[in-house]
Amino acid sequence: MLFNRISRAWLATSVIVLALVASQGLARAQSASPTPNAGNSSSSGTAKRPKRDSQGIGRYVNVATNRLVFAGASGPRGKVSKEAQAVFDRAKDEYEAGKLAEAVESFRQATRMSPDWAEAQYWLGGALAENGSLKDSLKPLKLAMQLKPATDENDLYILAAYSLGNSYFGLGRYKEAVKAYEKAKARDAGLPKVRYNLGLAFVQMGKLSEAVREFKEAVRLKPEYAEARYNLGLAYLDLKEKELALEQQRELKSLDAGLAELLGGFIEGGTK
Repeated sequence: MLFNRISRAWLATSVIVLALVASQGLARAQSASPTPNAGNSSSSGTAKRPKRDSQGIGRYVNVATNRLVFAGASGPRGKVSKEAQAVFDRAKDEYEAGKLAEAVESFRQATRMSPDWAEAQYWLGGALAENGSLKDSLKPLKLAMQLKPATDENDLYILAAYSLGNSYFGLGRYKEAVKAYEKAKARDAGLPKVRYNLGLAFVQMGKLSEAVREFKEAVRLKPEYAEARYNLGLAYLDLKEKELALEQQRELKSLDAGLAELLGGFIEGGTK
């Protein structure tokens, strides 16, 4: 199915840009009270450590994903009226035009007209999250997962679980973010963006060994994943594995000279 092929490719290779949690620094994993919307420093006063790609996704529902969702958005057979489809189509147009508030209301209307329409629930959750209503996005994203169970061939379940994890991450609810990312991972363990975000959530929880495992897998799946290598290097430093951190710094030089220099500074400067 076109939907399945494209969605997996998007999660595996999408261009990396800043996400909703636009952190300008990565706190030490031991930070007592991390805040997801700003760069954090540890309780011991460690300097902020710049990182990019805070969640590995630029828009909760980006243009590429829009098209793949549309390709599979037929809704529950026999349950979506022409009126509901028309409202959904209008919401798509509003979303593409950047009219998020209008799109949210239209997607909400579509879900009221067809509550069992998984794609409409997913879109409502994604639009709410992108519009800054992270808490409100949780319910429709969970519904989308329930309506597209893990045994379903449609990859909408993975996308909904991934977006749910991002919303929880943005709310600072890292344990719940881990659970959501793990559900996406259980469906397909070969998606580097899922593994990377899971690693970031583990970092926020102070579970560095688990974070290293996920970052390593993200790098194995996508060797050019510079941000994953950078954060893997930082995690190694926290675990006192300087040589392993240096290995990631060397790999970074050909991928992102800026990140390589930053990581090298932390390694050489002993700021850990």
